[in-house]
Amino acid sequence: MKALEKLENQLPSVFKKRGTAVLVLVLLVLLSVFGIGGVKLRSAQKPLEKVFAERLEPELEARAAAAHNLLTLAENLSAKENFPGMTEMQTALKNREKSKEPAERCLADLEIEKAVNQLGDALQEPAQQAGKQELLNRQLAEFESKGRVVSHELKDYNQQAEEFNQKLNAFPASLIGLVGGVREVDLCE
Repeated sequence: MKALEKLENQLPSVFKKRGTAVLVLVLLVLLSVFGIGGVKLRSAQKPLEKVFAERLEPELEARAAAAHNLLTLAENLSAKENFPGMTEMQTALKNREKSKEPAERCLADLEIEKAVNQLGDALQEPAQQAGKQELLNRQLAEFESKGRVVSHELKDYNQQAEEFNQKLNAFPASLIGLVGGVREVDLCE
């Protein structure tokens, strides 16, 4: 007890006032709530990033590879003309390479899907004439197969993202998130 008294006597006079002690206590409480709360919110966001990186991104990558294979087939079948969907496919694949965030990746996948459908339709006759119909069908089936997996994984990701966003929008998490720079997670549509 005497040691604490001695320590208190060494403090500058401003720290010996009751109001200062209350202010310091309030600041410590706020720092604890917002600091620890911000860390907890960010750590709650990590599983979403993991779901996307480990389960969804590999499937999106495989879908993009299948689309690229289809584009290569189209290039091999075309003499000098571009089939409908080729330019769109090239643009969509480039957009995918530029995308970083999960929502951007999902939008790029939708662009790729639209281009695959257009190009797949345009290649039916030329592939049949060149004896490449079976190859075209396999590539389209691979793309569609990955699409079903992506669809399943997206449902799980979006459900978790919605749950996180609901927690983030509840009080006091909304205030803590605002101060801590934690934002809502974009859904993949």
